[in-house]
Amino acid sequence: MKKLNTALAFTYTRVILSFVILGLLLYDNFMWAVVLFIIAGLTDYFDGYFARKFNQITFFGKMADPSADKLLINLTALGLVIKFGFPLWALGIFLFKDLGMVAMFFYVKLKKLNKYLEVTMISKITTTIQIVSIIIYLIPFTDIYFIKLSVIVIACILTLYTSVDYVKRFMKKWWLY
Repeated sequence: MKKLNTALAFTYTRVILSFVILGLLLYDNFMWAVVLFIIAGLTDYFDGYFARKFNQITFFGKMADPSADKLLINLTALGLVIKFGFPLWALGIFLFKDLGMVAMFFYVKLKKLNKYLEVTMISKITTTIQIVSIIIYLIPFTDIYFIKLSVIVIACILTLYTSVDYVKRFMKKWWLY
């Protein structure tokens, strides 16, 4: 069992909220889903803040934090696809990148390399834009489909770019050594 610290508590909270948000969306409790998604998005900031501020950075936390992000984004997008018309192709792009990341993670663990790819600034920006695209899709007063679609397209372009970046760095660091 990993020792719980403040940063990990925020990460675990985001994991739990991911499933709660999906349930709320599936049972048409839209406003609570919006509120909890925004709170869950903020936990992404706070876990990193507390990890750096109080020297709570751990190998496990470096793996758990992005996993919690993936869970939050993909489960919420799934709920939106099922109930609110979020584009299935966008969820597919999000999942494509995230499943690729999981495959790379398992390769590294299988080879017992005990290393990870550093999260880049573009990856952090991509996650933020993905969260913003979902928030814009969730907020009732953004009924202008063009705005929703534009932000989703930007999130998807960044997601694809980040995917290529991770694959290139993965190949350089582990596959071609």
